[in-house]
This record gives sequence, C-alpha cells and structure tokens, in this order.
Amino acid sequence: MGASQYVSCCSGHHSHVQLAGNINDPDRVIEQIEKLNSQEFSEELFRVAHETITKSIGDVYGEVKYGNQNYGLMNDLKRDAYRFAAFKAANFSHTMKGASAQEKDQLLRAFEVQLETENNTATRAARSAKQWQEFEAASDQYPNLEYLESRSADKRDEHKKYYGLILPINHSFWSGGLPPNDYGCKCRARQTDKEATEGEVDQVVLPKGIVGNAGKERKVFANNHSFYTNLNKTGRKSVMDHYATLGRSIPYPKKPAYKSKGMVNVHDLHDKADITENFESAKVLAKNGVNVNIRPHMIKDGFKNPEFEINGGLSDLKINTGKNVSSGIKDAARKNCETIVIKIDVSSPFESALELSNKVKGNMAHYSRFKGFYIIDKQQKLTYWPIARKATTK
Repeated sequence: MGASQYVSCCSGHHSHVQLAGNINDPDRVIEQIEKLNSQEFSEELFRVAHETITKSIGDVYGEVKYGNQNYGLMNDLKRDAYRFAAFKAANFSHTMKGASAQEKDQLLRAFEVQLETENNTATRAARSAKQWQEFEAASDQYPNLEYLESRSADKRDEHKKYYGLILPINHSFWSGGLPPNDYGCKCRARQTDKEATEGEVDQVVLPKGIVGNAGKERKVFANNHSFYTNLNKTGRKSVMDHYATLGRSIPYPKKPAYKSKGMVNVHDLHDKADITENFESAKVLAKNGVNVNIRPHMIKDGFKNPEFEINGGLSDLKINTGKNVSSGIKDAARKNCETIVIKIDVSSPFESALELSNKVKGNMAHYSRFKGFYIIDKQQKLTYWPIARKATTK
C-alpha cells in the first residue's frame, strides 16, 4: 500500500518528530496493528494525525465557535483533515501489518516525517482558504488578484512565469492555481485594483493531493491524494465505516458554543443538515440549566446516532408535527437513549406540553431504559417529565 513509498527515505532507528500529537507508545501501536482485522486501522495513528492537523487549522482561525464568522469554513477544513487522518492511518496500518520489525520501525518514522509535510500543507491551505473568503468579501473594491513572488530562497522555475500575473477574482485560473499550489509552495496572492493581464494564461499543474483553491473547495487535501486512490471502492468504504466508530472518540472543543445556566458543546463532526434545529433546541435546554453535547453525526449499520448527550446520557431530538408519537419513541429506544427532547412544531395540533405529555408517557413507559423526556412548546418553554415506574417486590 502507499505507505511503503516512504520506507527507503526513512531508514534508521525510530525517533519522534515534534508534532502536536505524538505516538505515545510505538511498541504498543505495532502490537495493536497486528491484531487489527482488514476493516480496521490504528486508533493511535488516527489520533496523532488528526490532532496535529486540526490543531494547526484551529491556530489559523483562532477562537472560533459555532455561530461565529468563519466557523463554517474552518469546520469544513477540519472535517476534511479528520477524513484524511483516517485514510492515512489506514494506509500505514495495512502496510505495517505483517511487515518485518525493521520495516515497522521505518514506517512509524515515515508516518511522523510525512505528517510534518502534510501538516505544513494543511496549514498553508487553511490560511489560503481564510484569505480567499476575505478576497471575496472585498471583491467590489478590489476585483482582481495578483500572483506574488515566492518567499522561498529556492524558487520553482515553473511558478516564476506567474509572478506579477493579474486576473479577475472570478477567473478560472484562481480555481486551480491560487497559492500555495504545490508542496512547500510559498507563493502568495493579493487583491488589487490594477488592470488585469491580457492574453492566454496556462493553468497550474497541481501535484496529486494539492487543492487548487482551498477556500472554494473547502478542503485541505485533494481527493486524488494517494491515501485515497491506493484503496479500491470496498477499501474506502471500510475506512469510512471504521471512521464512523472512531470519530466518536474525537474530543469536543475546549470552550462551549453557548453558555447560560447550562452549556452547549458542538462536536466538529455534528450533523450539518440538522445543526440549526439542534443548536436552537439545545440552547433552550441550556437556558434551563441542562448541559448538552451535540454529538458527532455518524451512521452505522444504517442507523443515525442520537443528536444529543444530556448530563452524560444519550438523548434524541424529535420534532412533533402531530404524527405518530410512538415511532419516534421506538427509534430513540433502539438507540439506547435515556431521554428524549420533543419540540412541538408550529404545525402540530398539540397546543401545550401537557397535552402532548399524556400521550408520550404511556409510550415511553414500555421501555425500561428511559428516565424521562423534555418538551419544548411553541413558545420555547421547556418542561421535563420523569418516567414514573411502579415499584416491584420479590
């Protein structure tokens, strides 16, 4: 697999490169890799890769939490980094399994050395993406971009022909040639109101793995990177399936996205399709002293995981439009939820939380795991009902 391409340039005894996340116990990693099946990859290699790259992306944007400007772009770049880390870990795990002791040592060294380059690439892509967003915001005043000379002492001959090139921001060249456009590239771009360069322009030839415009593509690595292309369709699916499990081990941001009497934490891998509804509902809970984690969105074996973690237990958000209440309760029970949050939609025939609660109580009482349920009414008022159970005697 692709990791073997690094062996020849990384011989010698294993020693650590200083990264945001270091391999804690190399011998243990090697031992665990030998026990993995063909569908799995090393959780430790995944952790080291994603901690290193996502920290660097976060450093570019600073303290940005859900709802802030730049959050959406930063979050997309981090998601791409998590996916990349999973495929990197899979490539190396599969190559290391069954290899000789010397080869394994060399591969672990290669993993870290290569991660330095990948981290630099992702950091520059993140800066470029952030800058692109700024370019677009000011395009009415400065409609053109100028390609600037590289800061590197050893300038690439193939990039020199672009120095001084001025083109409109919406020119196709910037979709595939916005610097940095190669590994280690230190070329730059800036906005200008100078006249655009006339004549034909050759498009930049991008090496595999490099995105042409991180701001437009919202990625730090291209889909043609060897870590992706080394695997066939079945192999890529296996990586994503295992990623769906390991993704839950990724920690939440250090600072909450919302704080009132309670707090709301938003995981980097939250459900983008439902985040607005989930976040607004979570804020109602937090205002009433409930701590809520909006969980990573992972689909495993065809089932979507619960949206919330409330006070340490799983909880699912259900929007009530007046349809069958029991099906939503059954779904939450199947997901091992302790509580359910029910939000009464404006279209629902239920006008009060009390009216709906009478129907919910009977259905939830059939499942022993449930502890209670929350209802958010049409006026955004929160009420909690514990599930009362009859005492049993032996």
